[in-house]
Amino acid sequence: MSQQPVAEVKAEVKLEPAAQPADADFTNVGVQFLMAPYYSRLFPHQEVYKWLAYGNDGKHPMVDASFFQHREFCFTLDGDIFVRYQSFKDGLELAAALKDRCPSKIDIGPVYNVEPQRRAAYQGSGQGFCPLERELVFDIDLTDYDDVRTCGKDGHICIKCWPLMAAAIKILDAGLRQDFGFQHILFVFSGRRGVHCWVCDERARKLTDEQRSAIASYFAVYKGQERGVAKLALGLDDHPALARAYALLKGAFEDRILPEQGLLEDEAQRKAILAYLPNDAIRNAVERRWDGVISSADRWEALQDEVETEAQALEANRKSSEGARAAKAMRKAVKDIVCAYTYPRLDMEVSKKMNHLLKAPFCVHPKTGKVCVPIDPEAAWEFDPETVCTVGGLLNQLNSNSAAAAQGEEPWRATDMSQAVETFRACFLDALQAEVKEGLAEKSRQAAAAPTLACSNMAAVVAPPAVVAQKPQVVASTITAMPRLTKAATFVAAGTVAILLSGPPALAADLVLGEEVFNNNCAACHMGGNNSVQNEKTLRKSALEQYLAGGFNQDAIVYQVENGKNAMPAWADRLDEDEIQAVAAFVFSQASGDLW
Repeated sequence: MSQQPVAEVKAEVKLEPAAQPADADFTNVGVQFLMAPYYSRLFPHQEVYKWLAYGNDGKHPMVDASFFQHREFCFTLDGDIFVRYQSFKDGLELAAALKDRCPSKIDIGPVYNVEPQRRAAYQGSGQGFCPLERELVFDIDLTDYDDVRTCGKDGHICIKCWPLMAAAIKILDAGLRQDFGFQHILFVFSGRRGVHCWVCDERARKLTDEQRSAIASYFAVYKGQERGVAKLALGLDDHPALARAYALLKGAFEDRILPEQGLLEDEAQRKAILAYLPNDAIRNAVERRWDGVISSADRWEALQDEVETEAQALEANRKSSEGARAAKAMRKAVKDIVCAYTYPRLDMEVSKKMNHLLKAPFCVHPKTGKVCVPIDPEAAWEFDPETVCTVGGLLNQLNSNSAAAAQGEEPWRATDMSQAVETFRACFLDALQAEVKEGLAEKSRQAAAAPTLACSNMAAVVAPPAVVAQKPQVVASTITAMPRLTKAATFVAAGTVAILLSGPPALAADLVLGEEVFNNNCAACHMGGNNSVQNEKTLRKSALEQYLAGGFNQDAIVYQVENGKNAMPAWADRLDEDEIQAVAAFVFSQASGDLW
């Protein structure tokens, strides 16, 4: 966001919980007036804190006690006063600030190297103020589908156009999990007309801006429109991820979007769909088939029949290779229509930058009063945006269930908010908490195995050649596991390791540089040695032996990095010679040692 921080201003209008009449009806009360009781009694502070602390909220010896305090929050106060770079010591301090200031919106930013509120103190110190990590996020808005929707435009949302959002959730969820290996993914209703996606794996949080941009581009099949026709990144032969997406989208298009939007019953939409057919002859043939046919489903079936008939004729009447290609192009028209109308339309700018803000879950939308509730991706088709709980409705439930609400410290349990929190926990938080807990335990195990200055066996210092050929981190971990050394032997051991790591460049510094180059430029498509574009052509030794021109050797890798091949671009004009040699050495080392 482009807004600059402004002076801190406290909200003046408050409604303390004790001031609520027992018979009050909050249904038609202004949303901002309800923020004080909402933050006091309904907002699930603890769950949000547990999420954003990523395990650093307990007494485990390996926690980073300052982690949460380095997270940026942005409050939008009543009157559209925009206050960036807020930070809090813990969940209790965040809860107190929300109750005191009653923001109409909460945005979440990155984790910085210093406390955001104290950033000015570090100016000129050399330490600077820069983001260290942030969830990979996506934003999808129904207004970007206004050319598809016939049920309404702009801020409108209903059960008829929700399938467009459900399809986007399904495509993103499958791609992020299956193609990139992410596991901790949270989908949230924006409160009005869209969906936000938070990818919270540690790997995702540490992505550079370049890597974020590459992943967002991976999902950018829809690239806007030109002369009324969508620009689509589709070829005659499908990438496996696109084939998977098309199978899902075609069903959604035919079963939900086409009939519920009445796309082929609307004259303007009929003309728009016909524009995707490759020539006037097939368009005229389809229009003749539509005479006397009324429903969108029947007209869609007629269109597909005509396309298939023409494709078969092309295969029969031309030379085999030419006819097959022409038939593919004809059949592609059906795929183009489905993807143009249903493929996720992302706000790319939200995903590209680590320091971009995004609205927090469980906020209340100021115009609708609806809560930004989590969505179970497995039940995305059944989600109904028209029945999402509102702040006024929740407060009415508190009043009617006053006895239950009075019990314990979480009165939201007596309202429909409990369902939203349960979805948050079951679909996202519980698994994330289990992983970060195991991560802390692993850090403890590593710390316990760390070398000390006392030891009696120096012979174990010399690392075997097979270890030296691996990454420096592997050498370090091998030494970590060796018997303890005396102080003198420790210095000799350090020298031995330095000598080992200062041998052939590809065995030491080049691998460090190569890994850095790989992470910054290659990981978006080849994370973990995989290939998100052509699944079988991985960076593992067996695949490189089979597919790499010139055979499995470092020079062949250098050649392909410099010149590119198929979908892989040439990097000779983007990386210098040292970087190319280093990344080739890193890939060769990883594959040789079966380290992917």
